[in-house]
Amino acid sequence: YVTQENAWFTELEVSDVEDVHAMVGATELLESLNDVSWGIVTSSGQALVRVRLGLAGLSVPALIIGADDVTQGKPDPEGYLAGLVALGVSARDAVVFEDAPAGVMAGLAAGIDVVGLTTTYLEGMGATYTVQDLSDVHVIDKRHGGVKLSLCVREGGPGTR
Repeated sequence: YVTQENAWFTELEVSDVEDVHAMVGATELLESLNDVSWGIVTSSGQALVRVRLGLAGLSVPALIIGADDVTQGKPDPEGYLAGLVALGVSARDAVVFEDAPAGVMAGLAAGIDVVGLTTTYLEGMGATYTVQDLSDVHVIDKRHGGVKLSLCVREGGPGTR
């Protein structure tokens, strides 16, 4: 019965195409990454992520780890740890962008710096850094398939450095 209910809910979410748009700054940030490996670790299923990225006009990364790919969801770090392995990077060379407390906890538990987006929750949720949206994030250097980011951090917010 749970499987039928999950399938019904997924179909409901996938068919909800109203008001889907890219987060402010997402298009520009992803375009500036062009040759940098990146992926998505999400609490939703892969079908929903792919549909929503398409509707928002955003590129779909080669790596998507969804709820259907892990045994423990966020705040457990399993998804982020799998992402590190799949991308072949260490936690210290990665960054997570999160808009929910469970995701922030998962990223930090994986040993990754977390940029908290205050688009959903107004506080930084304990993130390493806090920004208002992705327009506050800029690629300033790319070398050897890696990237150096500049963050315009939210002044006075929790986790701001």
